[in-house]
Amino acid sequence: MKKIFLNVSLILMLVLPFTGFSISLNDVFQNAPAMAGYDKVLMLDPDSVYTGGITIWNQKVAIWGNGATIDLQNSSIIAIGTGVLDIDGCAIINGTAGINVNDEVHAIVSNCVLYNNYNGIEHNSTRAMIRVYNTIFMQNQHYGLYTKEENLTYLEYNVAFNNLDGHYMAGCGS
Repeated sequence: MKKIFLNVSLILMLVLPFTGFSISLNDVFQNAPAMAGYDKVLMLDPDSVYTGGITIWNQKVAIWGNGATIDLQNSSIIAIGTGVLDIDGCAIINGTAGINVNDEVHAIVSNCVLYNNYNGIEHNSTRAMIRVYNTIFMQNQHYGLYTKEENLTYLEYNVAFNNLDGHYMAGCGS
């Protein structure tokens, strides 16, 4: 019995520090304060794992990741309508689209890793720009970045590799 207790204790001491704490991204979104010109600012803790996606309607939202992981669990970070979406310093994994920007939402994505999503970023707007810099697109199942309008897409200092169907795809706008 003492040996089993020691083995379980050893496993808990080795594994628990690396599991992090899991928090619903939607809960953080619902409780996020307004500041710095944004309607909501999500300030994430790098020692926590945030789960699930969010849908943002007609708002200015910033996600300051500080190196945190967002496990979308087959959902997305979706921005619809008008507004702003600024995301910095996140590892965004396991989504249908890591980030999905639509309509007239202006977006900036910086210092992020988009890993094992269907598309890392989907930019479906034909009227608003997206700027992506210092970001890694890795092992996404379709494209690293898929956009409808390449003239509204600004890419700087990104790294893309092992995205199944290609790294970047500019489709036809409407």
